Amino acid sequence: VVPSDTDVVFERFFDESGGMQLVVHAPFGQRVNRAWGLALRKRFCVVFDFELQAAASDDAILLSLGPQHSFPLAESFRYVTSQNVEHAVEQSVLYTPLLPTRWRWNATRALAVPRRRGGKRVAPWVQRMRADDPAEWGDRLADERESPEEAAAGASTERFRRGLIAKALKSLSGRERTIIAARFLAETRRTRGAIAADLGISRERVRQLEMSALDKLRRLIGRKGWEAI
Repeated sequence: VVPSDTDVVFERFFDESGGMQLVVHAPFGQRVNRAWGLALRKRFCVVFDFELQAAASDDAILLSLGPQHSFPLAESFRYVTSQNVEHAVEQSVLYTPLLPTRWRWNATRALAVPRRRGGKRVAPWVQRMRADDPAEWGDRLADERESPEEAAAGASTERFRRGLIAKALKSLSGRERTIIAARFLAETRRTRGAIAADLGISRERVRQLEMSALDKLRRLIGRKGWEAI
C-alpha cells in the first residue's frame, strides 16, 4: 500500500533496544501531522498511563513506545477520529509549553536577543538562556496577541457556553425563544416595542415573557452556569 491523501498506513516495528516504534505514514504535511501526532500521543498517554515521545514530518508521524506496551495495531485507527480529534488536540496543546517556545522564537526573530556579539556568533544554548530571561528582552519586545493557551481555553469555554444556552432554550416556548434571541443573542439588540409590533402583542406582555424566560433559563442553567454565560 502506498500512502496517499486517501490511504494512511500504520507500521509497527521494534528497534535494537527492544522499544516499539509506531509510524503513521501520512503525506499531509507538517502542520496536519504535528496536530495529529499530538492528538495520538495524548490518546496513547491516556490509554497506557505513560508518557511517550512523538515526532512528525511532512510524510509521517513517529510514536516511540516501550517494550511493555502491547495492543492490536488496528486499535490505533480508533484512538483519534473525526469525532474526538478537536478535543484531543486541545487537551494535548494545553499541556504543551507553547508560550516559552513562542517567546523565544519571537525574541530571536526580532533581534531582541542578539545572535552575534563582539563579532562572534552567540551559541544557541546561550540564546535560549537569554530568551528565557525577560530582563534580556522584556523592555524591547511587546506582543499584545492572545497566547495559544488563552485561545484554546477561550474556544473551550465558548463551546461550553453555547451548549448550555442551546439546551436551555429548548425548554422555552416559541414566543419566549423569539424574544430572548432578539433581545440578547442578535448582533443588533432589538427594543421591546419593535418585538411587540412583530408579535402583535403589547410592550408590557413582551417584558413579562422576557422576565419569565430569563427566570426559566436561570433555573435550568444553574448559578455557576449562569455566571459563566
